[in-house]
Amino acid sequence: MGKIVIGTANFNQKYGLEKKKFNPKKNINKFINTLKQSKINIFDTAVDYELDFRLARKFNKRIKIITKLKLPKKNSDRSFVSLENKIINELKKKRINQFEAILVHNVNDLKSKKGQMFLKLLFKLKKLKKTKFIGISVYEPIDLDLALSIFRPDIIQFPLSLLNNTFLGKKTFNKLKNSKAILQARSIFLQGLMIKTKNELIKLKISNKLKLVLYKFINYCNKKKITQLEAALLYLKQLKRIDLITVGIDNNEQLSEIIKIYNSKKRIKLKTFKLNKKYLDPRQW
Repeated sequence: MGKIVIGTANFNQKYGLEKKKFNPKKNINKFINTLKQSKINIFDTAVDYELDFRLARKFNKRIKIITKLKLPKKNSDRSFVSLENKIINELKKKRINQFEAILVHNVNDLKSKKGQMFLKLLFKLKKLKKTKFIGISVYEPIDLDLALSIFRPDIIQFPLSLLNNTFLGKKTFNKLKNSKAILQARSIFLQGLMIKTKNELIKLKISNKLKLVLYKFINYCNKKKITQLEAALLYLKQLKRIDLITVGIDNNEQLSEIIKIYNSKKRIKLKTFKLNKKYLDPRQW
């Protein structure tokens, strides 16, 4: 059963189709207490996201942060020095000694002119114990193939849900298992679309074909007499080889509900839904 990781893409900044944001500062003590009671201390972020340093202070430095890096735009030797300094400054700002993991944010950076230099920097940061692991964040199986042809990641982050199980194909999943990497599922709610009501979906500017699949998913959950949130979480929870499950939250109440479902002993056989490839990647919406 995978451990819950808190996604921070919408922390104090607009994210997703509805540009929603979650502000943990509003009631940070309640937020931290909920996490502590549930023994959740891993956060998934990126250098460009905002993660309040008070989280680390409240956790007494027991916080674990998985962050993502992009290749510097200028691709000069000086820019790599700046990137290294930026990472070190981020550690100081967040009041931690090292990141749990640093992931390559865009797999195409690895095949660029400075890709090897980028990887060299990541390995250097690992050697200096500025990060425990280095890895990759991918969107589709072809990205995984590219990454594995270049280096052996300690951790692989990829989208996985009832509507997107492209990484569970036998050939691809064997590659994931054989990599012996930590497997981290993300986008488990498809940017929140899977837990919307029909009325909420109607108002969104997304493809009608995507909406139809989401309506089928809602009807399926109604027949099973479970909530959409339960279906999304229980599906991931019941997958044995997944080590980490990243969840995005809109408020403290939603976090409490996620923890309640995750900790329940409820088990239910769930079917997956086929979604056209072009709707699997939010960047294409």
